[in-house]
Amino acid sequence: MKIKNNQVSIFISEKNKEFKKNEKDYKHHNQIIFQKNFLTWLLKTFKISKNKLNEQKFKSLKVKKNMKLLLLGCGLGDEIIYLHNKYKKMKIKFYYQDISKVMTEYAFKNISKKKINCKYIVSRSDKLPFEKDFFDGIFHFGGINLFKNSKSSLNEMMRVTKNKGQIIYGDEGIGTWLRQSTYSKMLINNNKLWSSKPLLEILPFKSRNIKLSWILENCFYLISFHKDKNFPNINLKVKHKSPRGGSIYSRYKR
Repeated sequence: MKIKNNQVSIFISEKNKEFKKNEKDYKHHNQIIFQKNFLTWLLKTFKISKNKLNEQKFKSLKVKKNMKLLLLGCGLGDEIIYLHNKYKKMKIKFYYQDISKVMTEYAFKNISKKKINCKYIVSRSDKLPFEKDFFDGIFHFGGINLFKNSKSSLNEMMRVTKNKGQIIYGDEGIGTWLRQSTYSKMLINNNKLWSSKPLLEILPFKSRNIKLSWILENCFYLISFHKDKNFPNINLKVKHKSPRGGSIYSRYKR
């Protein structure tokens, strides 16, 4: 299937049991209203505007002119509107992805009002309908803690990202140094997802420039890294001038 501008492309069978259940749940629980209500609560609780929140989320994103940027699990689509307004002159080529058709159709209407050129994809995060080395950057925020297989999803992001391209992902997870504080215990009691730890162990092997940070009063983690096909750039056969002798390679092979 060809992915076209300003049109929703679906890459999951609508007869798929998991997809049908997901769509039913989204409609039954009115996920759009739920996400709007949660965002309103979040902004009031952390005394921050939506614009300032997005500034924190995208602070480490390296923006290039005409870059292809995938917003994975993009929900309401507000992030695309923010980036478009901030970087109009950069002419970013936006790609919206979500697992829900209901959510994607809402975002399509929301973003289209702003006359933003964007491609909309309904798919699983671990089965993205793109060729390898396609994107300059991928951003995901708020969801990876609950992915069925977060490692497979991150490997898929890695596959479709160009060499030297950037991937950023984050979710709830209060700073580990705060875990014994009353502040932390209150937050985790309110929402168990805040007990999550940064998902560093799922980073692909060919990752470089890994940076871990926290935003929103240290309650959400962000991990940024770049894909590097040449990692690790190391000579394992340099010999030690020592009684033990040998090199990293020869010592390992003994």
